[in-house]
Amino acid sequence: MAKPRPTKFTSANGLRLLLALAAFLLLAEVFVHRHAYFALEALPLFFAAFGFLAFLVLIAVSWLVAKWVTRSADYYDTPEGDA
Repeated sequence: MAKPRPTKFTSANGLRLLLALAAFLLLAEVFVHRHAYFALEALPLFFAAFGFLAFLVLIAVSWLVAKWVTRSADYYDTPEGDA
């Protein structure tokens, strides 16, 4: 199988770029004044924590749904003599 060609987001420079962007946004969170409607919104890094928590809940719910709807590997196999 051929090795995939690196793109600007899969190279080491792309990773550095994404990390620098994340660091810049975390630093900007301290200096940018938000007009919060609720007290929780005024907390530093609230939206980052909320987004990460939502991500974890989404993964957990999708795992549970997959367990619920997935059939066994031999679901479509017929018993001996029925074919």
